[in-house]
Amino acid sequence: MKSLFILSTLITLSFSSLIAQSCGNVFSEPTYTVNETLDIVYGNNTTLGGTNLDLKMDVYYPASTNAEKFPLVVFAHSGSFIGGSKSDYAVFCKNLAAHGMVVSSMNYRLIDQLFLDSNAVISEVFYAVSDMKAALRYFIEDYSNANSYGIDTSAIFVSGASAGAITALHTAFMDEDDIIPAYVSNVVSQNGGFTGNSSSNTNLTYSIKGVLNYSGALLDASWVQNNTDIKIYSIHTEFDETVPCGTGIPLGNNPLFPEIETQGSCEIHPTAQNAQMSSQFWFLDDQTYHLDYFTNALSDQVHQNSVNFVIDVLCAYPLNISKEQKSSVAILYPNPSSKTETLYLNPSLKGTVHIYDILGQKVSDFSTSSLNELRLSSGTYTVEFRSDALKIRQKLIVTD
Repeated sequence: MKSLFILSTLITLSFSSLIAQSCGNVFSEPTYTVNETLDIVYGNNTTLGGTNLDLKMDVYYPASTNAEKFPLVVFAHSGSFIGGSKSDYAVFCKNLAAHGMVVSSMNYRLIDQLFLDSNAVISEVFYAVSDMKAALRYFIEDYSNANSYGIDTSAIFVSGASAGAITALHTAFMDEDDIIPAYVSNVVSQNGGFTGNSSSNTNLTYSIKGVLNYSGALLDASWVQNNTDIKIYSIHTEFDETVPCGTGIPLGNNPLFPEIETQGSCEIHPTAQNAQMSSQFWFLDDQTYHLDYFTNALSDQVHQNSVNFVIDVLCAYPLNISKEQKSSVAILYPNPSSKTETLYLNPSLKGTVHIYDILGQKVSDFSTSSLNELRLSSGTYTVEFRSDALKIRQKLIVTD
């Protein structure tokens, strides 16, 4: 099993490093100056201990004067559902924003009562899930009004570390299509159902494109199988005792916490793969620490792999293309080509094409009905095709 995970990790890292140049407005290098707006109230609800609380988040977003749209990442902090703050991961969130993402670092309701049983802990998890869903709806509502941050509603990601990753995973994957234990179902129904009740705009909807999971877990890893369009990126250490990578008890050595079994990334990843989902997993074998990779010698790689994953997702074929079409659809061909070779458009595609160089600068804009041939200098490009029903991004390599 260990060798399988190591092989999966090597393939993931190699693939990411090959494809991660740019897609749309997201770049593998930090390109943007970052603006920030702090302490935005995105919702309101009552804590476990009965305190009414305004829910706040900080938003970091690219400074851009153009009509660009950026993917949205909603991030939840760590802290075992009893501590932590939205400011704890400010540096990480700002770094993502510098690459071309709108990143929200959110506070969520924390445990504020002394005596806990398993029902209280489960309630707390779904309090946090309800809060994250309210944060997502905040951006959907803003998009329909001013779109203050320039988000792309077709590119929404949820993310978190430890407790925050547990929150993100349940936000993305637990829904009414799953087989849910009665005690969990009761908690969900008492807290606004699957939409949550941390804001009043529960009529608004969104679609999650991907999950960045940093040492998180689900109550049941099989829940991912009913959401196969969502892509997953996970990091987890093999012997993590705070949130076990496999099936285990989080905080198992803490007598103050009830024993609730979860399934971490070591269960989520193979389950997703068996469902033929896109799942990338950086498995840190023989390691015992929890989240230290954010601050130790691996931190730069954590950051870059996270950016690469988002670029990978944005470069992927749209979901409404069949598997058979995925192997044959090309925007420009031949690909790879030489700089002396004539490139042709796929005649079956009707729409507009944009070509970006490796720095994300637009090289060319044209309609598929108006261009028959093209030549480019040697280099790596991102080619984007758009129509009313379709959006495709592909990498184009032009050699000497």
